[in-house]
Amino acid sequence: MNSEPRSELLHQYHLLIESAKLAVIEFDKAGKMVWANRNALETLGVSDASKAGSIADVIRKEGVFDIMGNPLLPETLPMNIVATQKIPVTDFKCSLEISKGKRIMYSINMVPLLDKNNDLTGILSSFKNIQSEFEAKKALESSDKAFHIFYDAVLGLAEENDIDVIIKLIADHAKSILNANDCAVYIFNYEDMVLEPVYSNAAPEDREAIMNYKIELGEGLSGTVIESGVPTYINYDQSFDIAVHIPGTDENIDERESVISVPLFSASGEMFGAMTLGKYDAIFSDEDLQKLSILARLEELTIQRIKTTESLVDSEEKYRMLIEEIHDAIFIISDSRYSFFNDSFMEMTGYLRDELIDMNSLEIIHPDDREKIRAIAVARKENKKVPEMYTAKVIRKNGEVRKIEFSSNNTHYKGKPAVLIVARDITQVTGLD
Repeated sequence: MNSEPRSELLHQYHLLIESAKLAVIEFDKAGKMVWANRNALETLGVSDASKAGSIADVIRKEGVFDIMGNPLLPETLPMNIVATQKIPVTDFKCSLEISKGKRIMYSINMVPLLDKNNDLTGILSSFKNIQSEFEAKKALESSDKAFHIFYDAVLGLAEENDIDVIIKLIADHAKSILNANDCAVYIFNYEDMVLEPVYSNAAPEDREAIMNYKIELGEGLSGTVIESGVPTYINYDQSFDIAVHIPGTDENIDERESVISVPLFSASGEMFGAMTLGKYDAIFSDEDLQKLSILARLEELTIQRIKTTESLVDSEEKYRMLIEEIHDAIFIISDSRYSFFNDSFMEMTGYLRDELIDMNSLEIIHPDDREKIRAIAVARKENKKVPEMYTAKVIRKNGEVRKIEFSSNNTHYKGKPAVLIVARDITQVTGLD
């Protein structure tokens, strides 16, 4: 096939894929871009391919990393393989640093364009953005930490009646789940209009300075959060910075610190304090803000429980609202029946509330695992040691089989012995085996 029919054929392909979700790019044999579809141009931030220069230089030389973040050697890059060996490369996963400091994970396909003499005339390539898939997999793998922290927090607060212990417990959990360097809890003094520190888990050399420093309304991120009532964060790599330097701490590392803060509310809706965390050379995200807000609500609800004489029913409803915000399935089994469960448990099993209430707790367990779960339940009743965590296959209402990880603990519910269980679907991570 000579070059003119090939160009016409490529032109027809270009029309077909102009609106494709893939980023499609044609390079000449020197690596210069000669055509790109709309998605590719938007990815590169240019209006036409001629302004993009030679993306081949980036792909060959620098800004390309494997899924672990390690730079790739030139001979392993798809452009070089296709150009030198004249063979296609499919589903090559790597992250490209198209703009400085911003890496996106892509799946790359490249095929050589050859003339009748089998000489290379160009390369046709497609780039699929798989960043969201990659991050979802990482989130599944790393969610185990958050899963256990939330579970431990719920258990730890269930019967705690000392406010100081509660504040410390939540702050320490927050520091751990957000991988922060420190967490400070402040109570707002309405008379003096200042935030007074009541707890800090910072390093010993900084803790005294933090505990001795009162923050004025509107000062720093904590004071701003109290003034606005809106949880927020600022990262060290942002151009603006409203963080405050605390005298007695190392001022040289302030510019490397990211800060996140959420307000604390009383039962009447009045702000009574703030919880603020910092970490160095790393950033916070919207997901971090959501996690911290959940922990803040745990703290609020527990303090309210201590300070109020509301009925058990009211308290139960408040914790129910909190539990419904947590994506993991949470349920309580008493007398082999489901005494309580959140919406996530219904989503996990596919059953409606009325169906689950009348169901034996072993009914959803796959026959392969029923004896194991029954043995654990019997051992628990006899106060024998049982695994802190275990897995079992569950049959959803539609017949689908999922692999579930369980964490359980003895408790009492409405005056009866019961088991509190937190469960999460790990099928995507481990498969069914």
